[in-house]
Amino acid sequence: EGINVWIALDDMPSAYQGSMAVAPGSHKAEWRHRAYEALGQNRTQDGGRSKEEVILKIQNQKSSDQPKSKYPTCDMGMVDSEVRGMVDSSKKVLDYKRGDVIFATRLLFHRTLPVTEEGIEFYGEHGVEHLSRYSIRYVPGTARLPSGWSVEWSIVDNGQNAGKTLDGVVDQSERLYYPQVWP
Repeated sequence: EGINVWIALDDMPSAYQGSMAVAPGSHKAEWRHRAYEALGQNRTQDGGRSKEEVILKIQNQKSSDQPKSKYPTCDMGMVDSEVRGMVDSSKKVLDYKRGDVIFATRLLFHRTLPVTEEGIEFYGEHGVEHLSRYSIRYVPGTARLPSGWSVEWSIVDNGQNAGKTLDGVVDQSERLYYPQVWP
């Protein structure tokens, strides 16, 4: 649960990419459960895979010349190319202007697109060394963290946080993983 807010701080024409692609309706698509399973992140049921199970699955599906230490939440193609194809077939790449904002459910499939060769040339001619954007995630304190292994910082730091509510983690930790905001 929760809402992601993505803010473009630079103009990002779709022809040059470097921005975010979104897959409208993917948070309700039938294939989403397969995607969660492939990533070891069951977003709709309690449970999940251990860190070792996720890494083993990735290692078994990757070629031996690729690094084994990445957890590819943003690159479905590394763990299930067929699902990646389903996501890509529904994706939208928009022309973003500085100040454009996307509000989306946290469960909407999205990913950053690499800048094209033409984009590298275009941005270079305009003195742009990197594209700036800002992301914010709003999640209620009652939201529960996944029970399996996750790249969620509070779980990486302390595996005992798995399955707890965000409020529960905040109440039992001196670290500020989930800053609270009030209306």
